[in-house]
Amino acid sequence: MKKLTLSAFALALIAAAPAYAQSAFVMIVGEAPAPAAETREQTPATREQLVERIVERVCARPAIRDLNAQMAYRACSKDVREQLGERELELAQLAAR
Repeated sequence: MKKLTLSAFALALIAAAPAYAQSAFVMIVGEAPAPAAETREQTPATREQLVERIVERVCARPAIRDLNAQMAYRACSKDVREQLGERELELAQLAAR
């Protein structure tokens, strides 16, 4: 009899455990998280940051072990920076007129 009662109690406990686990109450304290667009900084990028973005888009970054590709990347980066510098000089001359 004791064995049967203990088995029935264990079975009831096992059956009730998932139901108990599903009825958890969660309370969040604080502000709701903002959407990603609102959390982004709206500061304007500096000239150096803009140049870096352009270089990353134009020149493909090579693997570390590929020395020939790294030399090509450096040459591409140098060319892009020179072209941007010339373009900036042209814009400054146009603005001075």
